[in-house]
Amino acid sequence: MKLSQIRSSIGLSSLVLFIAVMISSFATATPARTEVRIGLLLSAETASNSMCVIEALAARSNRSGVRYVLKRFGFDDSPLGAREIATKMLEWKPDLVIGPRTTQEALATAPIFAKSQVPQILPVASHSDLTRKFSHTVRVVSSQESYSKLAAKFVARAVNPRKVTVVANTSLPYSVFYRDAIGANLRGAGAAPQEIRHEDYIEGKADFEAIARGIEAFKPDIVYAPIYNAEIALLYAAISRRKVPTTLFTHAGLYEVQDSLKSSYRKETRLLFNGIWNEKVTGEPGRVYTDIVRKECKDAASDVRSATAFEAMTLADRTLDKDAGARGEGFARIARGLSYTGLLGRRVPDETGETVLPLQVFKLTEKGFRFEAEVIPGKE
Repeated sequence: MKLSQIRSSIGLSSLVLFIAVMISSFATATPARTEVRIGLLLSAETASNSMCVIEALAARSNRSGVRYVLKRFGFDDSPLGAREIATKMLEWKPDLVIGPRTTQEALATAPIFAKSQVPQILPVASHSDLTRKFSHTVRVVSSQESYSKLAAKFVARAVNPRKVTVVANTSLPYSVFYRDAIGANLRGAGAAPQEIRHEDYIEGKADFEAIARGIEAFKPDIVYAPIYNAEIALLYAAISRRKVPTTLFTHAGLYEVQDSLKSSYRKETRLLFNGIWNEKVTGEPGRVYTDIVRKECKDAASDVRSATAFEAMTLADRTLDKDAGARGEGFARIARGLSYTGLLGRRVPDETGETVLPLQVFKLTEKGFRFEAEVIPGKE
C-alpha cells in the first residue's frame, strides 16, 4: 500500500471514529428542553384583563432556548371551581401555572399542584400559608404578614390611634389573619392603642348598620376592616351617612366599587386602602407594559389585574433566564430569591425568602381614588 493511501485510510478512520463519538454523546445526553408549558388558571372575570398581557409579554421574550406554550383553563369564580379545573389542568402536563388570583382559590389549588410538583405563581393571593406550607408556590405580591406590618407603620404615623375598631369577616382566612395581627403590629410600629374593639361577623350575616351605630358610639380614631371590597362599600356608606369623624382603612382592592364609594363620600369619614400598584409606569417595565396595553392589548384595561398578570409573567421569564431548565421546587426556589425593580416596585426577598414589596396607600376623594403614600420596607 502506498504512503498516501495509508494516510488517507488513517484520516478516514479518525473521521469515522469522531462522528461515532459525537453521535453517542448526543444519544446519551439529556436534550435541552426548549418548550415551557404555562397553564393559566384564570376565571372568566379575570381572563379579559390578564390573558392578552401575558401572551404579549411571552411573545416578546428573547430568552435563549425557551419557547412558551400558553393555555388558559377557565373556571367559575369560586374555590371549588378552581380546584376542579386544577385537577384537569394536570392532564395537560404544565411546567408551571400562573393563577388563580384570590387567596381562597389559591389555598384550594396549592395542594393539588404541590402533589404533582408543579410550580405555581400567584398574582395577587397573599396568605402566608401559601408559601410556608407549599414550597412550590411563588407570590407576586407581599405576604399578609408584610402588608400588615407596613399598614400598621403607616397608620401609626398618619393617625397614631388610641381607640381602634376592627371589623372582620370570620369566613375569610385573610380577614382573620389581619384582625389578629393588627394590635401587636400597631404597638410594634410605635402606636399605643388603649382600647381595641372587635366587630366580627360570618359571611352573609353582616349588619353594617348595627356595626356603624357601634362605631358612632365608640368614636374610634380608626376603623380597621380587612374585608371584601363590596362589604367595604356597604360599611363605608353606613359610617359616612352618620358623618362619623374617623378613618376607615382596608386591604381590599376597591377599584370595582369606586363609583359606589364616590357616591357615599363624606369628608368627615376618611377612607384609605392598601393598593398593590401605585399606577406609576416608570423605567423599562413601565415602558414595556404601556407599549403592550397601547398596541397589542387595546381592550385590556391598564389596571391592577393586567399589571399583576404582567408581573407574574415577568417573574416566570426572569426565573427561566437564570435557569432555562428549572422546574418544580427548583423553579420556585430561584423565583423566590429574585431581586429586581418591576412594575409593582422594588421586589426583594426577606430573610425567610418571602416576597417584600412597598405598601401603596390610596385615599378616596369626591373625584375618586388618589395616591396617598408609599411605605417602603426597611425605611424608617
